[in-house]
Amino acid sequence: IEQWNYTELTAMVFSPQSLTWPTISAGSNNQTSNNDPIVINNTGNGNLSQVRVQAINIHGLTTTTQFLPVANFTVYNNTGSGNPECNSANIATKLVNNTATAVSGIGVYRGNNSASQGQQNLYFCIFDVPPVSLLTAQTYSTNNTGSWTISVI
Repeated sequence: IEQWNYTELTAMVFSPQSLTWPTISAGSNNQTSNNDPIVINNTGNGNLSQVRVQAINIHGLTTTTQFLPVANFTVYNNTGSGNPECNSANIATKLVNNTATAVSGIGVYRGNNSASQGQQNLYFCIFDVPPVSLLTAQTYSTNNTGSWTISVI
């Protein structure tokens, strides 16, 4: 007689590992990332009912007191006509600085990744870029403040 236990395994693979945006202009609206979606693959056998994003303000590398506030960023599990990932009023989830924020209504459930099951896509948008009176032309990055984190529970 052989016995074995089948237990829940929680395992994820995320890709890509970082987000980028094309050159954006101060005062512009609805600027989407140019390398999303971040694809979350559930490589285990457990269902995970909540996806959270912990984001931080993105500071300038030259003038570090200037920053793109995380409160001006949204995330959603879809994109397309009308950029729903930018619709902070009705659909997309607004991010909160240094707070693990649940993305509304999505989870990552087990399934066959090769059949597009057990996956979730995340699309990111800065829906309101601060005006030129608050920002100068420079590179903005999380290099000096820490990374954004995606977690699932």
